[in-house]
Amino acid sequence: MPKPIKYLNAPDVAKRTGRPYNEILELVKSGTLPSHRTHSGRYRLNVDAVEAYFGIQINKAEEEKTPDDIPTEPKFSDKFICGATARKYLNCSKGKFESLVARGEIQAFRDEDKRWKVSKKSVLNYVERMKPSVVKAGASIGTRLITKNFFQEIIPLVCAAESSIKIMTADFNLFRLEPTKSQGKKYGDGTPFFDFLMEKANDGVSVEIICSEKSEYINTGIKIACHRVMSCRFNFYRCIRNHAKVVIVDNRVAYVGSANMTRAGIGQPYVSPGNFEAGILTEDPEMIASLNKQFSDITKYKFCGNCHRKKDCMEHKK
Repeated sequence: MPKPIKYLNAPDVAKRTGRPYNEILELVKSGTLPSHRTHSGRYRLNVDAVEAYFGIQINKAEEEKTPDDIPTEPKFSDKFICGATARKYLNCSKGKFESLVARGEIQAFRDEDKRWKVSKKSVLNYVERMKPSVVKAGASIGTRLITKNFFQEIIPLVCAAESSIKIMTADFNLFRLEPTKSQGKKYGDGTPFFDFLMEKANDGVSVEIICSEKSEYINTGIKIACHRVMSCRFNFYRCIRNHAKVVIVDNRVAYVGSANMTRAGIGQPYVSPGNFEAGILTEDPEMIASLNKQFSDITKYKFCGNCHRKKDCMEHKK
């Protein structure tokens, strides 16, 4: 049997009696309903006096409730943390946090004071899922399908490149590297991805990019690259017919699929939920050789002679 309730907060009395909160306060201040004030300034009312004055039976009603009638908090298997602490773990805004809760990515609920109580375990699990994996040279990847977490799957491969990076994309626009420990302190400060590629080129990595359309952002980036980077290590090609989405790293591992090098394409965490994409990660030498041949044929202009879109191609007009 539940232990009888001795005191109730003024808002709870208003809720149980159906009377306006201001009316309850007037009864308290006039001394009609015995009460005392807590250190936080809240009024605590004697339940027996409330029952006698309003003619209701609070404790009996509590005793008659069955377990199914009693509202319960969600049962989580770990400790709770507050909303502010959870957002620090997640490094996200209030809006993003509430979106994660609504989608079921994070387990949380509001208590009677409207404060968030968040499952710490669910937060840590989400952070772990979103954390880019460190891809070391020689690490085995095999061949597998990916349909989500493109940012976590593809960008770390590029970050770990030691000799060469080749990118084919229809569109290429602004996105930044997230500040993650696994990408190293040098590239963990929100560096624009295009600037990061220039730094890789200056570090001795060959960077080649084929893009169908050049955005204003990319045009500006190319002009900067001409001054910052040795031309033999950083080369950008425009092919109006290219619609392939390919990333080849160190001629050892490749991605081929539907995702462009855009925030929506790769679904950068905390910035964009991304498109629905699908692709293959592979270490298969024959597949990588075929992708390299296509890449080389485009960069050596082997398709330009009989191309039906010469009149639209800015590269051809140069």
